[in-house]
Amino acid sequence: MALEALYQLHERLQREPAYGIAPPGRSYQRITFVVVIETDGCLVSIEDARLPSERRPEPRRVLVLGATKPSGSGLNPCFLWDAPGYLLGWDARSERAARARQTFDELRQRHLEVEASVGVPDYSAVCRFLERWRPERAGEFRVLEELATGFGVFQIRGEPAYVHDDPGVVGPAHRRRSRPDEDVVGSQRVHR
Repeated sequence: MALEALYQLHERLQREPAYGIAPPGRSYQRITFVVVIETDGCLVSIEDARLPSERRPEPRRVLVLGATKPSGSGLNPCFLWDAPGYLLGWDARSERAARARQTFDELRQRHLEVEASVGVPDYSAVCRFLERWRPERAGEFRVLEELATGFGVFQIRGEPAYVHDDPGVVGPAHRRRSRPDEDVVGSQRVHR
C-alpha cells in the first residue's frame, strides 16, 4: 500500500515540470551548445544554447537520453549529447587534445555501430557529420571557448526539436545501453 502510494506520487511529480524529475532512462543536463547540421550531415554552425540572464548566460536545462553522464576515467560517451571533447574532439586545454580526440573517436564509433538499428534519417545525418568531422576544425568556432564547461546536443537546421527528441531514436537508445562486449554494472562498464 505504501509502495503503491510512493509510486503514484513519483508519477504525479514527474508530470509536473516544476519538480524536474526525469522519466526513467533520461536525465536533465546543462546544455550550453548545439551542433546544427544539414540533413546530409554537413555542419551549419555551433551555436550558444544558453539562456540570457541578468548576470551571465545560464545553461539550458534539456531532457536527454541516458540517466546521467557516466563517471570514471574510461571512455564513456553519451548518446546524442556530451561535452565538447566527446562531440567534437576538442578541449580548450592543449595538454588534453589527445584525450579529446580519443573520446570523439569512441563516441563516433558507438554512434555508427547502431545506425542501422536506429533507422531514423536525422540520426543518420548525425552519423554522416561524425564521419566527416575533423576535430582540428573546432578552433574555427570561438564560441566553444566560452561554452567548454557544458554539454552539447545535435539539431537539424530548421527543426524545432533536437535529434535525441525524435521518438524513433528513443527505443534504440535504450537498447544500446551496453555494447555486446560489455556488461553494465551500476554506471560502470566492465569489459569482458
